[in-house]
Amino acid sequence: MIFKRFMKKPEIVEKIPENNNSYLSCVMIVLNEVKHDSRVKKCAKALQKANCDVKIFGLSQDKEQQGVKWVEIQGIPTLLFPNPKFTILSSAVRIYTWKYVTQGLLAAMWKYISIEQPDFIHTHDFHSLIIGKELSLRLKKEGQDVKWVHDFHEYVKGLDGLDDEIKELSLTEEKESILHADYLTTVSPTLSTALRNDYDLKKEPTVLYNAPNRSNLNLDYDLTIRKKLNLPTDIELGVYIGGISEFRGLHTLIGAMPLVPHLHIALVTETKGKYMDSLIESAKELGCYDRLHILPYVDSTEITSFIRDATFGIHPMTRYGNAEVALPNKLFDYIHAKIPVIVSNCTTMEQFVNKWKIGLVFEAENVNELGNTIKKLLKERAKFTENINDEILDIFSWETSEELLKSIYLDMIRKLEGEVNNIGNSFIEGWVNKTDFKSYERVAVFHKKEMISQLKLQNIIEKDSNKKKTDFSILLPEKYHDSVKREYEVRLLPRGNILENGKITAMFEEKFPIDGKFEGVVNNKITGWIKLKNYDYPTGVAIYYNSKYVCSGAADIILEEKPGCLGFSINLPELYRDGKARKYWVKTNPWDIEINGSPQILKFD
Repeated sequence: MIFKRFMKKPEIVEKIPENNNSYLSCVMIVLNEVKHDSRVKKCAKALQKANCDVKIFGLSQDKEQQGVKWVEIQGIPTLLFPNPKFTILSSAVRIYTWKYVTQGLLAAMWKYISIEQPDFIHTHDFHSLIIGKELSLRLKKEGQDVKWVHDFHEYVKGLDGLDDEIKELSLTEEKESILHADYLTTVSPTLSTALRNDYDLKKEPTVLYNAPNRSNLNLDYDLTIRKKLNLPTDIELGVYIGGISEFRGLHTLIGAMPLVPHLHIALVTETKGKYMDSLIESAKELGCYDRLHILPYVDSTEITSFIRDATFGIHPMTRYGNAEVALPNKLFDYIHAKIPVIVSNCTTMEQFVNKWKIGLVFEAENVNELGNTIKKLLKERAKFTENINDEILDIFSWETSEELLKSIYLDMIRKLEGEVNNIGNSFIEGWVNKTDFKSYERVAVFHKKEMISQLKLQNIIEKDSNKKKTDFSILLPEKYHDSVKREYEVRLLPRGNILENGKITAMFEEKFPIDGKFEGVVNNKITGWIKLKNYDYPTGVAIYYNSKYVCSGAADIILEEKPGCLGFSINLPELYRDGKARKYWVKTNPWDIEINGSPQILKFD
């Protein structure tokens, strides 16, 4: 291999600000640009909803990018790492490039993982398997209680188009890594069974169907595919969505178009290249190019609304190893758009379509049979559409997969127990049956199903030497100190179980026990003071930029001019010392009580 030589500036590796309201933290790893990977984004959003602080580590395709780039993709903090392959000018053997990329990314990602110290590492697809194994083992060796989840998107043994040496290496990595994972998930039951059989797993990987949210379908969506193409409703329109390659079998579909003379076909894809050019050329030669439409990518959250007025959806995949176990997301997109489907006779797709009677199956790469199948479906479309009912849409929806994913995470962490044993004038007090808390374990108070206060158990400073349990005191926000009786629930997070005596009815006196002031900036630091009246609990402060947690620090400066008050002077992370004006809040730590003087618009050099 020949490598480019370039000068790199020293890289400052700094922890990305986390959401301080999150219970768990997760770094998700996928070796693509993330933005078009609907499964990765859906997994990340699902965990965010479960109060998990999620960051994605992805792979940039920008040849000019040299440093790590921090972006936000649909509300998910994402680090895009420069692609090591772009530093190679030439390579005689592709496997060397493959090894160079994975080892380069492993080294680059370790710098950030070691700082983030996540509770979970969640890797996607076979490219990142070895990275997930190595990163999780390194963290465990350092004493970090990290769990590693891996999601199999493909059946590597069946990837017939993959370079032979890369395939062999990937299978070796798979064999060496799979038993190290704490939990495995995948995309179809057939693939799950194949993996269990191949590696003698004690348990089949859990299937998370790569389906859209039912709520994505918007019947008021204006620019549907038919409207975009300006096609009247009496024109039959078949649609294919997603990436295009010879293995996807689109040449069979183009070949069948002359057999159904009035049929229009739309390909919703970003794919370009020789194979795509050959499809266009074939359509011109067959005299049906005027009925072939190529449309750009539509976001996964809008695709079902976009294609809902098509006549049918199609996936003419050729038969090969991975195709036999695949249950592609486009299949679920079609049925959530409530249009029937036509698929080739790849085993898992055929079984799915026939079981639910939602369309028809044809012999892969058989042009004449596909033509006849399309004609039959057009005649019988109504009965297939009728079978796309609430049962199938509920079972194969992301809402269902999302709940399953949340339960997977929660089942991997311990369940705390505890009791509420006192309700004072200002505090709810109790105990928890552990003393060695994880960073994500908390006690929280809920009112009308809304969390109104929380305490990070790791932040409790012990006042006695009880080795079996830990006492806690949790303070409600000032607006609840109004002498009004309310019903509350005290829960342990993240499992959400209610403490013994945790369902309470209480009122809190109007005299709020905390006073304080966010003064502003002194010597480029956030400064102020707090006072806890008539109570002796150690306190500090946490800094927020909008709703994002920035950092925290102690309130431990004795102020002679303010008896009973403790001052704070907090230096912000380098990320925020860039001269830009931002709006900051200061809250107590623990309890997250906003201090007077918040918010303020400040800038730091």
